[in-house]
Amino acid sequence: MNINDIFERLTRGSGRQWSEGDGNNGEDWQDSAPVRPSVIIPKLPKIWLVVGGLFVFFVMFLPWAATFLTDIYWYEAQGFASVFWRRFFARWELFAAAAIPSFAIYLLNWRCAYSSGMRRFNETLEEPVKAPNVQWIITGLAVFMAVTSALSVSGSWDAFLKFMHPTQFGETDPLFGKDISFYVFTLPFLNFLRGWLQGMLVIALAGVFIIYFITHSIVFNGRETDIPRSVRLHLAGLGSAIFVVWGVGC
Repeated sequence: MNINDIFERLTRGSGRQWSEGDGNNGEDWQDSAPVRPSVIIPKLPKIWLVVGGLFVFFVMFLPWAATFLTDIYWYEAQGFASVFWRRFFARWELFAAAAIPSFAIYLLNWRCAYSSGMRRFNETLEEPVKAPNVQWIITGLAVFMAVTSALSVSGSWDAFLKFMHPTQFGETDPLFGKDISFYVFTLPFLNFLRGWLQGMLVIALAGVFIIYFITHSIVFNGRETDIPRSVRLHLAGLGSAIFVVWGVGC
């Protein structure tokens, strides 16, 4: 047995491997690389999918269908089926009229803030950070907020129908010279529309501020605040729009 065989036996079970360079312990050797544990995502049993589907059916869809069928049968029995369908379609008209502009406002402002903030943030790094999934997250949040806003607007279908089909009272207001019907049919819906638009702009402004803060476009250094000019213009534009909408109702 030569010296090479002895050295091989001594090092065979030690779990050490010879490596080039300094190693990690100053002795020109390093322990064998640890085996990474495999991450196994548990599969969702089909029974849970069935239970989830039944829950949605009995808790959400079935009560809505029961209310819908009860209303339509009652209106048809009274001879007012056209009134039911006009009310039904008014909800969806309001939903679409509110969802599309709110989604556009949320998406454009939040994506613009993210693109501008990340571009400025990457300028301070040697290797730029890429996060393509964040764009999809922003889009998903814009869709969620737009749908939530549109659902709240669709509940005011009665004010919308009064606004679309006013009836003249034949008496005018002595101060402004408007027919009294303006304060009964038109003004309530305009006030509601103003409040909805103002709330939507506030949410858009809050999201823009959070995105700029996360991307370090807004930095608080003690008593000083570092805000680039483009960020100030963006925030000021949304803030001005909020005050303009608020001032219309004053």
